[in-house]
Amino acid sequence: MIVEDRYPQNKLLHILPMAEPIIPVEDQDVPLIFTQVIATYHGKYLFIYNRNRKWWELPGGGIEPGETPLDCALRELQEESSQIAKTASCLGVLKVHLSERNAYEYAAVYTVELDDQQPFIPNNEADRILFCAHPDELDGSMSSWSHTIFSFFVKI
Repeated sequence: MIVEDRYPQNKLLHILPMAEPIIPVEDQDVPLIFTQVIATYHGKYLFIYNRNRKWWELPGGGIEPGETPLDCALRELQEESSQIAKTASCLGVLKVHLSERNAYEYAAVYTVELDDQQPFIPNNEADRILFCAHPDELDGSMSSWSHTIFSFFVKI
């Protein structure tokens, strides 16, 4: 599976379902550097509108030094969407090729069930959020990576 993203011609190469974010043996030299989060609240899925890329996407971002992938997922969820989760479950990892750095990297994908919906505070990455039953309800385009990740893990 190769899914190209228009920003900036990056490629999602494959998705591996697993309960812990583990790099496959054959790719031990490829770093795990970011996370993606599929969050739900009362059966609806959370999407953020990335103000810079001008599209809807799943919350997520880079793992900071000393941070675990789980801690990164929870932090990025809160930073980008103002939503708070205490725990998350790993769904798997995905391998990407980033053209601007000509680098292969992995990301961990997590899922969370939110207990409460928090008021959204616009930030430097997201200017709005939406909880919806399906990405077709989004008012605008969605990142092809986020759409692929969502469709792979969510069977609706």
